Formats: sequence, structure tokens, C-alpha cells
Amino acid sequence: MGATRRIQRSVIVMSSFLSGRGLIIDRITGKIGHFATHAAIIHIDIDSASISRNIEVDIPIVADAKTALLALLEKAQKLDTQEWLGQIRQWQEMFF
Repeated sequence: MGATRRIQRSVIVMSSFLSGRGLIIDRITGKIGHFATHAAIIHIDIDSASISRNIEVDIPIVADAKTALLALLEKAQKLDTQEWLGQIRQWQEMFF
């Protein structure tokens, strides 16, 4: 596994929130039982049959992705992400 992939997996595993658009498949998640175990997962898909097909999600949204994301963005609140971004930078320094 390359350094970039290690960092991506670390970010996913340690995330508290993830959103996915379209079908979430094992090529993206790796071992599904280990995918984002600490995260609340929102899955947006226009096809209701695709929601939670491969991974159980916390918030299913059946809609056009652009429409759903714009609606979510209206409700979003700015968070202090400096500590989280600092952790990601540390991982980048370790692997590059």
C-alpha cells in the first residue's frame, strides 16, 4: 500500500463524519467491517436501492447529489478543524 493510500485510510478510520455519493463499494472501503467505525455516515444516492447496499449508513438521503449537498451546506456550521488538519499533516510528514 502506497503512502497516499495509508494516509487516506487513516483519515477515514479516524473520521467522526463521512459523506458518500453514489455506490459505496469495497474497492473504496477496503474491509467493510473496518470502514469508518467511528464515523457517522451519510450516503447520498439518486437510486434508493444503492443506499446501504454494501455498508450500513446512519443517514440515507435519496436525492440528486448536487441538490442534497447544497441543502446540507445551507445547514452546515463552521468547525475548528486545525487540530484535525494538523494530524493529517503529521501523517503526511511521516510517509513523505
